[in-house]
Amino acid sequence: MVINKQIGIFLSYLIYLSVIVMFVVSIINQDYGVVILAFISLIIMSIPFLLKRKFKITLPWTLSLLIAFSLFLHIWGLVGGWYDTLYPFYDKFGHFIGSITIALLGFTSVLIIDRYTKVELTNRSIIFFVIIFTMAVGVFWEIGEFGMDKIIGTTNQDSLDDTMYDFIFDFFGGVVAGGVAYIKLKKGKEKFIDKLLKIMRLKRIKND
Repeated sequence: MVINKQIGIFLSYLIYLSVIVMFVVSIINQDYGVVILAFISLIIMSIPFLLKRKFKITLPWTLSLLIAFSLFLHIWGLVGGWYDTLYPFYDKFGHFIGSITIALLGFTSVLIIDRYTKVELTNRSIIFFVIIFTMAVGVFWEIGEFGMDKIIGTTNQDSLDDTMYDFIFDFFGGVVAGGVAYIKLKKGKEKFIDKLLKIMRLKRIKND
């Protein structure tokens, strides 16, 4: 089933509201690990709205939905205990979806850099950046989980195998998103960038 724009935007708002509910419930239950995570998630989910309101920049609705859905999966995995009851499938699925989201954010960013700066990137170098960017964010995510485990006593990382499989699925997600991005670029890089900038309401200028 293909989700249209209106349904996608509605789902993004619905997920945002559900995270607010989880944030409040976690405060009541004094589950401070989830409180911190939900608070950070709300900030990240607010970025597309802030970009649109403050800078008149509109992220593609599919990307906004993926951002919200990725964070929603992680928080519900903790609140609903799905990381334990559906282990390891739920954890790896969440990492896979999250890595695709990060990869698409990196892809969008590098295309803007390619258009608005004097840096000229080939299709292959763009895809390489997307994969490396995805892995780098995955590393910082694992460092954050390790820090939370040590500081507030959560159990995000229960073994070395778990962490390494997380990295592997991050890599897979980056490769899948990179593959799709490469196909799009092969069909016409400039045309695709112009379409993206039109969606984001950015000026469609050429490099000098």
